[in-house]
Amino acid sequence: MMETRSNKKDNANIGVTDSTAGATPDKDTVGGEEDSVILAELRKLRQEHTEAAIDNKNALVRLETNLKEIMERTASLEQRTGDVEE
Repeated sequence: MMETRSNKKDNANIGVTDSTAGATPDKDTVGGEEDSVILAELRKLRQEHTEAAIDNKNALVRLETNLKEIMERTASLEQRTGDVEE
């Protein structure tokens, strides 16, 4: 009788192990896939950030250039206005 019980337990455990082995995906595999997706998204966001920072820097350079030109024009106009008033 003991053998019958142990055989039933062994068969039951084998059946459970076999049925669950292929039915559910491995957590490491799923986690690895999710990590890959997250890393790809982070790379994309980093690239977008880098491009945006370059665009901002270029815009600031243009702004500074335009401000210098405006200041030069204003100084020139003030000089001309002063000359006309005298």
